[in-house]
Amino acid sequence: MVRRWGDLEGEAFALPGWFKMSKEEQLAHPKGREMADIDRTLATLFEQREKLLAELPKVAANDPTGVAAKIAVAARAVDPEDHEEAHHLIAGAARDLANMRCPDCHRPLVLEGWIDWSIRTGRE
Repeated sequence: MVRRWGDLEGEAFALPGWFKMSKEEQLAHPKGREMADIDRTLATLFEQREKLLAELPKVAANDPTGVAAKIAVAARAVDPEDHEEAHHLIAGAARDLANMRCPDCHRPLVLEGWIDWSIRTGRE
């Protein structure tokens, strides 16, 4: 959604007279309307994310997959632009855990492939 908003913004800026339009005129334009819709949706999603992040520490992980999932969420929540070292430390811990195997049977300790994938995409 953020990428789509950026694409729309670039397209809108290229329109003749975009910067001379009033806010109302921009919102009447299809690109302006879609940008405003995305803004509203993102605001709601960001609020939901904050609520969920506040609740996550209260949820007990009862297996390695749960621990890895919580660490992966933390890695995604810590923006590398704000805290690069912390982000890489947390993401690395999630990757390490996602790659661990049982010393006896050699099966993966983390049974959800999305955990390793989620910390490799979009941020690094």
